[in-house]
Amino acid sequence: MKITLKFLGRFEVCRDGHPIDHWPRQKTQALLELLASERGRCFTPDQLIEMLFLELDPTKAINNVQKRVSELRRMLEPDLTKGTQSQFVLQTKSRMQGYYFSKTVLCSVDIEEFQQHLDAAQLAEQAECWMKAIESYQRAIELYQGDFLSDDLYEEWTITPRERWCEKYLLALAHLAECHAHLGQLPQAIRCCERVLERDPLNESIYRQKMLYHCHAGEYPKAIVTYQVCVEKLSKQLKVEPTRETHQLHEQILKHEIPTLLHAIPNNLPKSWTSFIGRTREMAEIKQLLTGGVQGHTPLRLLTLTGVGGCGKSRLALEVSTDLLEHYIDGIWLVELASIFDSNLVLQAVASTLGAREQAAQPLLATISDYLHAKQLLLVLDNCEHLVDTCAQLVRALLKTCPKLQILATSREPLGIIGETVWSVPSLTTPVPKPALNLKILMQFESVRLFIERARASETHFELTEENAFAVTQVCHQLDGIPLAIELAATRVRALPIEEIAERLNDRFQLLVGGNRAALARHQTLQATMDWSYQLLSEQEQALLRRLSVFSGGWTFEVAEKVCADEVVKPHEVLALMTHLVDKSLVVMEEKDEEGRYRLLETVRQYGHEKLLKSGEAEFIRNHHLDFCLRFAEEAEPKLQGAEQKIWLNRLEVEHDNLRAALAWSLEGNNKVEAGLQLAGVLWRFWEVRGHFTEGRRWLEEALTKTPARTMARAKALKGAGNLAIDQGDYTAARSLYQESLIIQRELGDKPGITASLNNLGNVAYMQGNYAEARSLYEESLAIKRELGDQRGIAISLGNLGNVAREQEDYVSARSFHEESLIIKRELEDKRGIAFSLNNLGEVARAQGDYVSARSFHEESLIIKRELRDKQGITFSLNNLGYVVYAQGDYVAARAFYQESLSIQRELVDKQRIAESLQGLAGVDCAEGQCERATQLLAAAKSLRDAIDAVLEPAEQIEYDRIMATLRAGLGEEAFARVWAKGAAMTLQQAIEYALTKDARKCD
Repeated sequence: MKITLKFLGRFEVCRDGHPIDHWPRQKTQALLELLASERGRCFTPDQLIEMLFLELDPTKAINNVQKRVSELRRMLEPDLTKGTQSQFVLQTKSRMQGYYFSKTVLCSVDIEEFQQHLDAAQLAEQAECWMKAIESYQRAIELYQGDFLSDDLYEEWTITPRERWCEKYLLALAHLAECHAHLGQLPQAIRCCERVLERDPLNESIYRQKMLYHCHAGEYPKAIVTYQVCVEKLSKQLKVEPTRETHQLHEQILKHEIPTLLHAIPNNLPKSWTSFIGRTREMAEIKQLLTGGVQGHTPLRLLTLTGVGGCGKSRLALEVSTDLLEHYIDGIWLVELASIFDSNLVLQAVASTLGAREQAAQPLLATISDYLHAKQLLLVLDNCEHLVDTCAQLVRALLKTCPKLQILATSREPLGIIGETVWSVPSLTTPVPKPALNLKILMQFESVRLFIERARASETHFELTEENAFAVTQVCHQLDGIPLAIELAATRVRALPIEEIAERLNDRFQLLVGGNRAALARHQTLQATMDWSYQLLSEQEQALLRRLSVFSGGWTFEVAEKVCADEVVKPHEVLALMTHLVDKSLVVMEEKDEEGRYRLLETVRQYGHEKLLKSGEAEFIRNHHLDFCLRFAEEAEPKLQGAEQKIWLNRLEVEHDNLRAALAWSLEGNNKVEAGLQLAGVLWRFWEVRGHFTEGRRWLEEALTKTPARTMARAKALKGAGNLAIDQGDYTAARSLYQESLIIQRELGDKPGITASLNNLGNVAYMQGNYAEARSLYEESLAIKRELGDQRGIAISLGNLGNVAREQEDYVSARSFHEESLIIKRELEDKRGIAFSLNNLGEVARAQGDYVSARSFHEESLIIKRELRDKQGITFSLNNLGYVVYAQGDYVAARAFYQESLSIQRELVDKQRIAESLQGLAGVDCAEGQCERATQLLAAAKSLRDAIDAVLEPAEQIEYDRIMATLRAGLGEEAFARVWAKGAAMTLQQAIEYALTKDARKCD
């Protein structure tokens, strides 16, 4: 029995010369088309369901597959008895069960014959046997009776092979034209070009061929007309101009300078139907690596482009290859491996692409090696990740035996062989979303340009405007600059406003569907792309990836080991597994402050989070993560007031997103709310120094609401919340919080805690100007401290009483309290406390107008703080010295003190103190007559305080109002408003840099 199958044009099946016209069901015919079009490839039931029965539920789908297979066997072999093995449609017995159409039985398939004629033609062309090549190309072209399964437009799986066979057909016509041209048969060559352009009217290289053939035939006017048609087609449909090469050929023809016939460099690179955005630097670097363009470097033999799914590896490789054609006399050949699932078919795919015919009694690898041995050729292996071991063995063998061969591979993980250079493909450049974005600057970002262009292809009227710019940047930023994700998002502008797309990206795997129908299935949705990568991982790698999604903002190896390890992923295995995930482009490693830090792109993190939720491990891992964050914060807490404060403030800032995630989890209503209260209570000082007042208060208030039990942890959290409330001038809330803390401490008999709460309540009264109440509270706190023998606490209370006396202008008592406090601290050898008391004595002297003594006290305090390396304390002393010398009229010294303080505050990112220094410098500039500069600095200080919801203390407010009045008078209202707006628009770093630069300009 012989079966004949025709795929090119209308599908036809003949059995022993008789057509099979009637099929029991359309899906039975579709099953035959799918299996027979790729004879020998095994399709799993899941793959058949995805391609043919995706609309059915799983149970019905698998039943349909089995029934259609049985029907197909009976259609092809009507005499097949039950239980007998079909010779055509076979089922595998291996680990990976599935169905395939046998390659060994007698069967005639037109696409196979078409490929055989192409292979023969290419071999003849390479041997310069032009007539033989023409004959083989013509036979192949005669077989092309129409597009692949052109009557099966309803079957989505046919789209990709239809495009592939059409490209082969057009390539055959182009090569046939060249062969005719070599024999001087120019009319035939021109007709071949015209046939290509009938199907592909945007093929610029074919226009050049046709122009050249007309020129050699003496038909100059027709050559000019061909150029004009090319210009018109490219402009109208792609809105681009012809390339420099086409323009140059046109200019030569105008001058009747007849170029030599082009010998087209052999290749099978497909034509790109969409423009290529950005990647200028990447293109240049990769081309230099392959051509040896970097001085002192030889061309690389093996370069592998790696990156997360959808990052554009294949497209980048294609663009680089197209640009490098002239560097390889034997051509560039693309082997697409994405659709190959059987590793045994890799060699056949390479041989078929190259046109290397299998020889009898010789292994196919040896045949390929012999074919490539003397050729200067670039072999592009695209999508190697699912066949990485087989590809590695093939590449190793070819590089060993073919000295002129270079290989460019794309894969989500390296091939891992000696001599390989791995080049990680980055995401497209992406802006950070922020208000008032400049459209011209935005269009410099690759991700924005890609989104706009693809959006216009979907909705022709789409434009980047001031109204939608923020939403566009949100989309590009949230999608990590991944080209596939951005292109998928851009297609949604047909149905959704861009603002809604940005809002829905938290559910991106449902939103980003419906991409290019001609693309591979796994490139048509973001979900499918991630599924593909995930399925290629081992079970342990999958477990670690989904567990790593618990981190927000990254992690270190040591932290991953603590949080993610258990019986499945043991601690000693974490490093190796994480390295594998880095190699497979799913985890990103970055060097920060000489420390290796890892992170997930947000798209990968969201995917891993979904897998974590489905795995049943989420609670276990998130509790581990919370425990780590609590231990880390508790370790940092005592370090925030010493020599290591900058180090630990920065560490907490780096982990801030993780701390937020841990707090959110603890407060979701599970049994970890007490841990969340403890964590919030520990973090208040970090939030205070870094200016996160509002956020810190929100976390503390939520934790306090959900944990009403009167515990030490609650009392501590109440204290932290009260401190942040004071920072924002919310004295009513602060008093309430401190009072509740005091009640709990009295109930628990916590006398040290009682004294602290009394002291804090005294601070509230002091800041509200209620000095009598403040003095009473401080004295009650002092009495308990004396009872406890808490010398350090006694000294603090004496200092507070001294401050009250100072505000009451009782300077004798104030000095007495501070001096007694200083004596105790000297006895305790408490250097930090000594410095604090000296500072208080300095403030008393300043209030009395004794600036000489005030400066002396503050300078001694500064010396001690420098010894302690207490940077935050140093800035306090420097600012205090700035106030003193400013009052003395020494503006040069005042500027130096404020600027040194500001430089240190920039390191600590202490936003409240930064605003204080900016205002101090504004006062100096105002006194020196630099009105514009002073106005800008004062506006920047005001904007910073507004941003962190901080308020001025009464004395600072008085000075602020005085400077404002002076500047308004000096500049005039119109100029003042203009300059103020300029200062208010400064970023934090811009304001600091401006403040640290001496500006000599003065106002009139």
